[in-house]
Amino acid sequence: MNSEIIFDKKYPVDEDGNIQIGEEIIKPVVPRKLAKILYDHFNFPEIKPAKPKDATFGSIVENLDIILNRGYVDNNFISHRPFNVKQLAKTYDFSRQALIPYQKALKALKKNEAIPEETAETKPKEKFVPIKKKAWLKQYGHMIEDFQEQIKRPAGMNQTAPYTHAEPHLYDLFVNWIKMTPIQFLQMDTGLSRSDKMKNIKGWLEKAREDFHEAGKAKAERLGKVYVGAGWKNKAATLRQFMDKVGNMSVGDVPKGHPLSQDVMTAGYGGKKLAGKYSHLKAKVGQIKILKDCLKEISPTGYFLFLLNLEMGLREKEAFTISATEPEPDQSGVSEKIIDDKKMYKITVRTRKGDWTGDSIHTGLIQDPELVELISKRINQVKEGMKQKNQKAADKFGVKLEIMNREHKMIRNPNHTLIGNDNEFYQIATLQNLKPTQKTDQTANMVNLEEKFRECYDKAGLTETYWTQKPFHSMRHIFAHYWLIKTDYDYEFVADLGHWKATTELKRSYGAMPDELFYDKQIAYHDEEYLDPSDFVKAKKKKALEEQMKKVYGNNMKAMEEARIAAGVNPNEEADRQAYEEATKPEESE
Repeated sequence: MNSEIIFDKKYPVDEDGNIQIGEEIIKPVVPRKLAKILYDHFNFPEIKPAKPKDATFGSIVENLDIILNRGYVDNNFISHRPFNVKQLAKTYDFSRQALIPYQKALKALKKNEAIPEETAETKPKEKFVPIKKKAWLKQYGHMIEDFQEQIKRPAGMNQTAPYTHAEPHLYDLFVNWIKMTPIQFLQMDTGLSRSDKMKNIKGWLEKAREDFHEAGKAKAERLGKVYVGAGWKNKAATLRQFMDKVGNMSVGDVPKGHPLSQDVMTAGYGGKKLAGKYSHLKAKVGQIKILKDCLKEISPTGYFLFLLNLEMGLREKEAFTISATEPEPDQSGVSEKIIDDKKMYKITVRTRKGDWTGDSIHTGLIQDPELVELISKRINQVKEGMKQKNQKAADKFGVKLEIMNREHKMIRNPNHTLIGNDNEFYQIATLQNLKPTQKTDQTANMVNLEEKFRECYDKAGLTETYWTQKPFHSMRHIFAHYWLIKTDYDYEFVADLGHWKATTELKRSYGAMPDELFYDKQIAYHDEEYLDPSDFVKAKKKKALEEQMKKVYGNNMKAMEEARIAAGVNPNEEADRQAYEEATKPEESE
């Protein structure tokens, strides 16, 4: 006998295809249109199922419970109150009749608080906060507020995530992973010694970390990505501070792999070494040419993205959320520049990774003629698209004419993607948001583009696992070595160009000097004479004098020798330097 699972409870399906919930007899139908609407438009914390085709009656009941009773945030990143049935059907254009079986189920389950048909148009709109979180903050908000004030860094210092985002970190930790209240966590095992208490805390946190990583792995697998797991580090950093300031329990040094460890090298999933593991990854000149040719042939969008990353070394979201319009303050965009009569573009990106530190914007100059032409073409596309009178005509230019604002009104779309068409990879309405959102088809487009890169990496002979696991981020590794070699390993400049916070991270994780170059330098330096400090100074002065002579005489060795003879000096001797300089000084015209 088949059954339906609703809120983790099994309901048998009888011979007539019905289920019974309380006194209600319900046929568990699954309208595909409704399932697709729910999947396309809503982003649930516990969204079920992974794909619309896998929707069940129970999964739709649970999702509608969120919408009708608790509120939600849709994929346009617009905050909402809970919908009633009438509003829901009208907004997303489907029959209210389709909801009747689900209404019955929710009523029978006593989850019908928001189902009444009356509207609430007169109620003020406010940013949605889950009820659970509201209740939690009501009880512990003052504690978190005091704590955050204590750990706030002085003005001028980097306000990194653990110092500015204590509230979301602690809420997520205690509610979703540790599953205790802050008071319970701080007061448990009060009779134990500090050592024994820390042992117990370690055990509880190891379980929390394991659950955190398992959830992250599942999400990454669903999105076709590789899970790294470094997100636990910030939560652990916040918890360490919380234990110290609020619980009067300093954590101190802990070994690598401990759930409270701040060791960046092993901060990821399963204690896996992160930093430095892929610093050797690079592409040779011939391989870059193959990549360009391959991408140009099979994916114009991928080719555009690759050229852009060679110039700027962008992270995935940074590249895909650049607007092809003039940038507003603290937003991405493109500006035309004329430098030395040459057309270039200044690209402004939202880094997002730096939002927590107040460093949310990065800029770079695009000089590559082919890339300049591609950018010009896209900007012209946008201009032409926005001239069209209807969306069907604008679609030919890859342009979205209108978006819905926070008041549910359609307005002229102010942003258009530089990479790809509007809404191809991210919701255009969320382009400038801290967390831009994706629908199912947009995620699929991203996966398809990744596959194109994998094909080209393979063709170029870049077969190490990392290239296939992280095809977009691999370009950042190519960029690092591309510019380091161009600049003779000027780490300071390349760190600024690729918006790394420190040269140490660039060296350790992206741009390790190739062994062959390192060994060549070692061999060259090995043959250099070891001198006493005084002799070293003399040698430096000698070299400087020789360079001065070359500036005056260039490669005219005869003139240089004549100058020496005329001066009666040997310019290699410090004692004769003044006489030599006098002899070689250009005559002043009367």
